[in-house]
Amino acid sequence: MLPREEFDEKLQDFDKLILIKCFRNELLPEAFSEFIIRKMTKYFVEPPSGAMEIIYPDLSVYTPLVYILTTGADPTAIIMSFAKTKGMYDSLYPIALG
Repeated sequence: MLPREEFDEKLQDFDKLILIKCFRNELLPEAFSEFIIRKMTKYFVEPPSGAMEIIYPDLSVYTPLVYILTTGADPTAIIMSFAKTKGMYDSLYPIALG
């Protein structure tokens, strides 16, 4: 087995992800987050502010709002509340894709 220092020197970050996938699959989501932070910055793993007032002006029929959710995350209440403030609650038809 490689000492920790040699392990870090000889393997690239992506190689480490492959090993984690093989041997410690439960650690993979956190490892992917760390990988993305190292390669692309923290901006890409932090959830957006969710402030609908900030997001809303950028939306159109050609630029929809798409939520990619993790287990337990549910933005439905935020969206419904915002729709009420804009007077659009009755024309909102939420759907679940699975």
